[in-house]
This record gives sequence, C-alpha cells and structure tokens, in this order.
Amino acid sequence: GTTYDEAHTSCDYAHIDGGPSNPGYFTDKNAIPTSIETAEESMGEPQRFSPDGMRINTPRHGLNIVRRKDGTVKKVLVK
Repeated sequence: GTTYDEAHTSCDYAHIDGGPSNPGYFTDKNAIPTSIETAEESMGEPQRFSPDGMRINTPRHGLNIVRRKDGTVKKVLVK
C-alpha cells in the first residue's frame, strides 16, 4: 500500500512493502495476479515515471511508477 513519494527515493524503501510501520516500494511476488496482461490492456493509456519522478515514454530496467488512466498508481519492476 505504500505510494511513491519524491521525499523517499533513497535505498531505504527498496524492499517489500511492510505497511505503515515498514514502508517499501516493492510488492511480495505472492501478491502478483496470476493472469498476465500488457500494461496497455490492464491500465488503458498509462503514464510512466522513473523513481525520481521523471516522465518516461517506455518502461526502463528497474523500478517504474505507472499511473493508470483512472489515476491509480502501480509500481512495476522491469528486469
């Protein structure tokens, strides 16, 4: 449930989210849906950002922040 915050871009949040007492930018792999969709199929026309808030046109290796058309935000790790 931790959402991206420009004030927290150091490695301190580079771990699985532990809720309010231990916030992190990663999601436990067991929480990932079993169906696989492309970003466009699941999110409409997404806007992508780097962890430091820079707008990017295509996904990059590492952590990407994706804002869906409906305004919800998802953290995506690209290997």
